[in-house]
Amino acid sequence: MPEDPSRRILILDDSASMGAYLKALVEEQRLGSAEAVTEASAAMMALSLRAGEFDLVLCDLAMPEFDGVQFMQALSQLKQPPAVLILSGLNDRIAASAEELGVSMGLNVLGRLSKPPEIERLRTLFLKLPDKQPAAEDAVPPISLADVRAAVESDVLKVHFQPKVSLSNGKPVSVEALARMQWADGRSLPPDVFIPMLEQADDIAGLTYRVLKQAARSSQTWGGRTRQWGVAVNMSALLLNDAATPDKVRDVVLAEPGLARRLTLELTETQVSHAPAHLLALSRMCMNGLHLSIDDYGTGHSSLDRMRRYPFAELKIDRSFVTRAEQNPSARAIFESSVELGHRLGMTVVAEGVESWSDWNVAKQCGCDLAQGFLISPAMPADQVPAWVGDWRKRYVDHRIQLNS
Repeated sequence: MPEDPSRRILILDDSASMGAYLKALVEEQRLGSAEAVTEASAAMMALSLRAGEFDLVLCDLAMPEFDGVQFMQALSQLKQPPAVLILSGLNDRIAASAEELGVSMGLNVLGRLSKPPEIERLRTLFLKLPDKQPAAEDAVPPISLADVRAAVESDVLKVHFQPKVSLSNGKPVSVEALARMQWADGRSLPPDVFIPMLEQADDIAGLTYRVLKQAARSSQTWGGRTRQWGVAVNMSALLLNDAATPDKVRDVVLAEPGLARRLTLELTETQVSHAPAHLLALSRMCMNGLHLSIDDYGTGHSSLDRMRRYPFAELKIDRSFVTRAEQNPSARAIFESSVELGHRLGMTVVAEGVESWSDWNVAKQCGCDLAQGFLISPAMPADQVPAWVGDWRKRYVDHRIQLNS
């Protein structure tokens, strides 16, 4: 849950009444302790003089003299800028452009909210806030490549699971296995850091096979129908350059009872090339009975040619189209055409980044088969999956009742 009263939130909105409303909302939902200012200069002074105190800034876009885009530009110059959540009553395409601009500046932009914000969406976006960092006096040593390599072979490496559920009836059908690293001394490293470290060191294979094994064994501890769920594991396209990869994957799969018929390997669209080695490896893995998935579809180039050439069974539409589809006609058009194309090619289509019931409803209207995202669940340890099933079933039923009332 996103509740964390220790969070410090700064609200920048030129309307004092809106700032007061947002402060009351944030604190009422126990999302943090908030303070509101009406001028960008006051916000920058607070952030500069009280460096590191604020975890998040809720930033309005349309403000006189110094607008939200200019504010984000100034914010990006800080040594440790807080995360940003954009507030806007402007056209969604303008707000979406501002969000992308903030990301391009290096800011951690959690997303955007309309005015007044929906409570459910607000709470969902707060789930994206990173864990609070230790104070300087409690700082832990940096994590080296040697630490990461050792973690892969130890209990430091954990596999968490994020479910995929059917949009037609809400039933869970599979999980994606995601690697996590948490050291006993409090240090942690996110996947978008340790995976590139291993890839650059040409040492990603060990992590992949370890996750495969842990995912298979953990999923076997679940009871009932849960044991029949599909299991997806991310594979770096760098492994496709090794002609032995299909055989190595097959050996790991065969050593884990029941995994072969449930396993899907997810490859990011932008990583798969036209190299003959990639086509050979992917074709051989399919012939070995494995399913392949295109991850983050829509973010790369030559997407149609990849879908024509490679034997993918699943298409995961990137979250950027899913979250914008409700209010952005262009995003929705791309979303709908991608779903139709996937279905015409016989693929299961997954909506990534489903963060609210609004996202859910749009994905369902566009014809997606499955949904994955924070609305359903963040990635969780294996032992939390059985309890999540009951919680999700209740939330889904409550949503259906509310929708039909």
